[in-house]
Amino acid sequence: MKFFLPLFTVVLCAINLASFPAYAQISASTWAQGGIRIGTSTSACNSGTEGGVRYSSALGNFESCNGVSWQSMVPNSCDSTPAFFTFTHQVNLVASTQYLSNIVIVTGLDVGCAVLVSVTGQGSPEYRVCSDVACSTVTTNWTTANNTLAMQGKYIQLRATTSASELVTYTATAIVGVINSDWKITTIPTNCSLGAVGTVCTDGTVYAGTSPDGGVPMYVTRCDAGQSWSGSACTGSRTAMDWNNGQGNYSYQIDTVFPNCGSALGCDNSGANISAGLAILDADNSVAGVQNHVAPKYCDDLNVNGYTDWYLPSPPELNMIYANKTGIANFDVSGSSYWVTGESNGYYSWVQTFSTGSFAVSDKGFDRYVRCVRKNVDIIPASLSFTDQTSLTASLSVNSNIFQVTGLTGAAKISILADSGNVLPEYRVCVDAACASILSDWSNDGGLTISSNQYLQLRAYSPAAASSTRNITVIAGGANDIWSLTTSATDPCSAAPNPGAVCVDGTVYAGLSPDGNVAMYVTRCDVGQSWSGSACTGARADKAYNDGNVNYVNTALNDCAAAGGCDPSGETNTTTLVATDSDSVTGGTQAHDAAAYCDGLSLHSQTDWYVPSAPELNVMYANATAIGNLDTAGSSAAGQYGSSSEFDVNSNWLQAFPDGSQIRNYFGATKQAARHIRCARR
Repeated sequence: MKFFLPLFTVVLCAINLASFPAYAQISASTWAQGGIRIGTSTSACNSGTEGGVRYSSALGNFESCNGVSWQSMVPNSCDSTPAFFTFTHQVNLVASTQYLSNIVIVTGLDVGCAVLVSVTGQGSPEYRVCSDVACSTVTTNWTTANNTLAMQGKYIQLRATTSASELVTYTATAIVGVINSDWKITTIPTNCSLGAVGTVCTDGTVYAGTSPDGGVPMYVTRCDAGQSWSGSACTGSRTAMDWNNGQGNYSYQIDTVFPNCGSALGCDNSGANISAGLAILDADNSVAGVQNHVAPKYCDDLNVNGYTDWYLPSPPELNMIYANKTGIANFDVSGSSYWVTGESNGYYSWVQTFSTGSFAVSDKGFDRYVRCVRKNVDIIPASLSFTDQTSLTASLSVNSNIFQVTGLTGAAKISILADSGNVLPEYRVCVDAACASILSDWSNDGGLTISSNQYLQLRAYSPAAASSTRNITVIAGGANDIWSLTTSATDPCSAAPNPGAVCVDGTVYAGLSPDGNVAMYVTRCDVGQSWSGSACTGARADKAYNDGNVNYVNTALNDCAAAGGCDPSGETNTTTLVATDSDSVTGGTQAHDAAAYCDGLSLHSQTDWYVPSAPELNVMYANATAIGNLDTAGSSAAGQYGSSSEFDVNSNWLQAFPDGSQIRNYFGATKQAARHIRCARR
């Protein structure tokens, strides 16, 4: 340290040694030639001590005061350039919260070589210097001050406070000698979909990417079903579960109302809608009541991270999650598979293996893993309510009340099914409360949707028997309601009804037959038409007496010269006509069209229909107004109904309902001429 000697010489010459404090002298007993000792002063460096010199035992050299801070006086040979050191940037941090950096070692300096240490940047950063990697021994505690420190082999750590705003990065910079190192801390976005896939949201869910059904942000649970997040890892064992209720017997499994998928990626994109429906549908037709679909029900019931709108993903949704599995993390990639909502048929549903991404079908009763999903889209209506109807006529087409659906932020898919009956129920979606403007007309398609403030109406046939109830289940997104239709316990036709009474089975009492006062009933509408619930709709499909050709047969029926003299039993006539060839030229048996139609009719739960005779048609004409829906308007030629009564080989008897006349089919209008038909029964 030769370069200090001139300074000491000047000092010694200028100062009266007798005025030095005792501690500044070293006795001859210690130093043979005497000497001067520079003490380890603890005085602060300021304008009052500027120019002072002290010894630092920590640095092993002298320090001088420049009026602001003590500066190390090191030999020219000191290596004061440290090796570069790195702090680990941190993301997804809570706003307005202080965080610690990782602890890094400083190397590349000479031992005892002091350098200036400081910190700058955002978030009120501070630093501390430690002797070990755990900072169990701190040599310089948290500070913002500039310090000259011997840093070789020492450890430095930063701390700073994150921004008060979402998705903002603060940078703190540590300076050691001539080396700067940045530490970045970034707050988590409230809408974490603004971040990268795998971003852990403030609510604890994980951003999984955008959905394949419109690019909506999707989120998944941190861990698979059965596991929980410990703060650093998923702990516990995954719970493998069934798609249905665990029933592996094929004869007990149910093919649900939702469309089957020929391929996994051909399935419906909306897992939210399908899963919500599966959660309430019966999974087993062998046990009474509703047996839950276990995997969809698990997600539907899940309440975690503050949300209850979890669902089992669709195949396209899980495939998107598979593509992002590394960022999302915590999947089983050893070869196990995960359930999706996609149904292949009554026995199988689709699964995806996360080791390869391949899809396969699996028995619904097998155990597979589950990762639940949610979207910031509400497909659960505020309510769904249809008014039950009672005292209905059997086999009657009934319309429900028109219900306004509210509370949705997304489109809810609609599905409808019935617990009985051969005719599927239907629904329609309307713009207004009167359904004057229709968005989707009557359908039972499970792919149609409804949005908030639109209107939903149902229609279905009542049961075919008295005192019976038919339950219609409608599913809209995550809500469902059962609309019940109950037939009357007392049949209006059971005592002495008036003509026109609609019986419980949906038939209409037409009056007493002319051959013994037997109660006679007719269909609600003419052949070709159907009852809408309020009117006969569709066009009449007129039928010929024979097969519609000009070749005639004189059957075994008694030919009647006058309509009133014909056999009054249309039932007997129809039986004969069904068994008789109607065409004398064409080989084989050619059916009598009208008779064959009524004889084969199954309507209102009845199968014993026939073409009325001319005398029976006359009774129907007398009660036409009460019976209703008969063609009584216009000319007699337009409103003619065919009977099963035969005049001769060429013609049969008709009844003109506009004026009541009974006429023969002749003058170009013979047995092959098609006429209106109203089937009857007793």
